Amino acid sequence: MTAGSLDSSAVASAERRLLAGAVLLAFAAYVVLGWSVTPELSTQSLLYGAALLLLFWFSFKLPIFPLGGVGTPAHLVLPALTAGLGGAAWYARMARSSTLDVLTADYVRTARAKGLTDRRVLLRHVLPNALNPIVTMAGMDIPWFVGGVVLVEQVFAWPGIGRMAVEAIIQVDIPLIMGTVIFTAVLVVISSILIDLVQGIIDPRIRRATGHAS
Repeated sequence: MTAGSLDSSAVASAERRLLAGAVLLAFAAYVVLGWSVTPELSTQSLLYGAALLLLFWFSFKLPIFPLGGVGTPAHLVLPALTAGLGGAAWYARMARSSTLDVLTADYVRTARAKGLTDRRVLLRHVLPNALNPIVTMAGMDIPWFVGGVVLVEQVFAWPGIGRMAVEAIIQVDIPLIMGTVIFTAVLVVISSILIDLVQGIIDPRIRRATGHAS
């Protein structure tokens, strides 16, 4: 092994350590600054830090996925994973709490007393009622999700509507800004309608109440 190869490997190792330190420092700074301002900003900061860490480990350190852009399904893995990390813990905790509440309900005990199997009780009685608050919160979190997508698109160079809106604001492109705002508003309205329809499907009480009202 020559001295030149040793020097190049040492430089490459130093560059990797420097990049790792910069990523960790950026992650810590965003977390600290986020908690010092508002919890919402802290959530976005954690999302940004998670995106940087995923890029470092799975695109640079372990080149499994591409660094950014579009073109193949592999380009979608890290952005989708980052966007889902923002609410994963919250929804998991809500699902656990809602399921435990439903398991202690009288109709669940009645279903078990009638001799139904645990699988049927879970799928027919517990799951639809436990999903109701989760579906409601998912509809309310659509605006937050759109805001988080802006960071994800910026980090992963994904040519989406969030990145386009940011570029329109920087360039003061008023028609494009108005278009993205209207599109986002329509998306929120449509998602709210879909949430109401899904709630009527999974909860028979809502269907009966709607039928009586009509």
